[in-house]
Amino acid sequence: MKQRDIYDVIAIGLSRQEVNNLGAIFLNFGQNSDTEFRLVEGELAEQSHFAVVNADNPQILRKWRVWNARVNPIFSIYAHSDIAPKNAPASIKKPFTPNRVIDGMQQALYRAFEKLPSFEISDTTESSDVKKLNSIGAKKVHSKVSALVVDDCPTILKSMELQLDLLGIHPDCCATGEQAMERINKLRYDLIFLDIVLPGIDGYEICKMIRQSPIQKNTPVCMLTGKSNMFNMVKGKLAGCDKYITKPASSNELADAILKMLNISSFKQLKTA
Repeated sequence: MKQRDIYDVIAIGLSRQEVNNLGAIFLNFGQNSDTEFRLVEGELAEQSHFAVVNADNPQILRKWRVWNARVNPIFSIYAHSDIAPKNAPASIKKPFTPNRVIDGMQQALYRAFEKLPSFEISDTTESSDVKKLNSIGAKKVHSKVSALVVDDCPTILKSMELQLDLLGIHPDCCATGEQAMERINKLRYDLIFLDIVLPGIDGYEICKMIRQSPIQKNTPVCMLTGKSNMFNMVKGKLAGCDKYITKPASSNELADAILKMLNISSFKQLKTA
């Protein structure tokens, strides 16, 4: 078996949501390639190979350049919403999507280490549709598993959609309890993720109705909460939920929760479409 090349990456000035999205993309990429990008922090940070820096914030960018002006500087990758800073060693346009991130990492890998990666990005100007993942080593395969995600925050919905899609799970997203009940009464899901606080019907009430539904009563339900506390957990258990996740969920936390709810040890066990 060919030895895997592992490259450590630190995030500088990115939001928690952006860091989670990076982690999800790196996780999926590492499963299909002999090259792995790994987000690190703490003691490992100073020895990182790459830094993804928020170039939208001039103060963060200035401080980073001062700190990184050392004997062995970390290779910088600028994350930007509009135009990349002049003389950027490599860049990734926001919002993060698989194509954009992997294309940026490919630039960085070649410029920093003159390494030609074992993957290709066929369309560097891809659409924002996160479902249009390109080949990364081997072709990405979706399973037959589907998940309903209910949250009134567009950012959380987009993040969950991205992370589920990267794990090979078909996401179906909506923003209100009423929309959720319409889907639950018509369609069958393998997993359901519910925000607790929603316009109209809240997550607890939806969970109770799910447990009374002939179609969905045995479907694993995970509550999404802004802050975890014992009262919420007890109330959720009484409503019939199976799992709690504090949002925004990290890619590893979400993956672990899904494996437990589906009672499997690996995503390779999912039935493919």
